[in-house]
Amino acid sequence: MASNYSLCSEIHIPAKPIDSPKLSLTIIVPAYNEEATIERVVNEVIRIFPTAEIIAVDEGSTDKTALLLKALAKEQPGRLKVLHNLRNSGKGASVCKALTFAMGDLIAIQDADLEVFPEDLLRLVKLFENPDKHMVYGSRVLSNYNSQFRFQLIPSMLLPKLCNILFDAQLTDVSTCYKVFRRSIVERLQSNFPRF
Repeated sequence: MASNYSLCSEIHIPAKPIDSPKLSLTIIVPAYNEEATIERVVNEVIRIFPTAEIIAVDEGSTDKTALLLKALAKEQPGRLKVLHNLRNSGKGASVCKALTFAMGDLIAIQDADLEVFPEDLLRLVKLFENPDKHMVYGSRVLSNYNSQFRFQLIPSMLLPKLCNILFDAQLTDVSTCYKVFRRSIVERLQSNFPRF
């Protein structure tokens, strides 16, 4: 598969680095009506990340996504947790729900629509070998991005500039699927913003 992410953007947030040289990983896979791709995405994530905890969240799909996830969970007991929302509350709500179950030191998000490929996620996770990394975003802007999604990039080019000014960051693609962050960042957000 062709890679969509050649480089990444980073946000530097002061936090205590995790002392463990081997970080555990949770990969969250939000899915809404993705029966055409969900099996392939989950199987690829399992293949590429054999020790990762995987949490798939069905966002109230009206197709066979929920049934396919249930079958995958039976094939992968202990590896794949499947959560269900009764109605589609959006990707953010599904990610927040999964975060309450996530056990990994690192949290990654993999969309189920194959807009981006799981092997690209591996490159971002490897950046956390540096204990100073706390959050890394993938970037479609810095690569030869899949042309069918290129039209989505135009309106999202101003948002990174605003975020960079506000948060002293170096982002190029805020709306990207790929976000990998340390669990400690989420815990700090949840303690400061209880509704997060």
